[in-house]
Amino acid sequence: MLSLLGLEQVTVSEPKPGQQERRTTNDKKSNGRTANNDNSARGRREHEEEAANENSYEENNMLVREIIRSQGPLIVCRPEDTVQTAAVILHSKYIGAMPVMDDKNRLVGMFGERDIVRAFANRLPKIDSMLVSDLMAKNVIVCKPENSVLEAMALMKRHKIRHLPVCEDGKVVGIVSIRDTLDVLRQNAEENAAVMRDISIARR
Repeated sequence: MLSLLGLEQVTVSEPKPGQQERRTTNDKKSNGRTANNDNSARGRREHEEEAANENSYEENNMLVREIIRSQGPLIVCRPEDTVQTAAVILHSKYIGAMPVMDDKNRLVGMFGERDIVRAFANRLPKIDSMLVSDLMAKNVIVCKPENSVLEAMALMKRHKIRHLPVCEDGKVVGIVSIRDTLDVLRQNAEENAAVMRDISIARR
């Protein structure tokens, strides 16, 4: 009847026994490989993020020792120096404060710009001829080389100071400022942002 109408008869063959099962098995294997690839890629991304977080933690725990390692000779003044002399040292060395050392190189105080400003604010007479020992801070807060940068920052914040002598075995081996700690944190933040940006680009 179909041939009389000009239509061709199409025979739909039933799958042979076991053929459908093999096709289903192959589809499952393909889906399994895709899932494994997705899991592998996800695992790599998670590993990269964990590595970035670990690096961030290590960097944020950088030791004070790393900061003072690149510093030059320690700049100090003496208790018997005049305020004028100390002010010249601060100005010429572009620093805000310095340790005050006695004739036996023992730390006896800290002297800085704030001490000079405070003296003027209090209208003290003949400030330029006064001695460093008259204005210096005698209760000195210090840290150790093995302290972290975050610990040094917390010390300065707690005591409302901007400079922290670094002492080891009873000797002053350096000085760290609030600016030093902020520079470290800023640099770490920029490096971490670059790492996360690279990871984000790699996901595309």
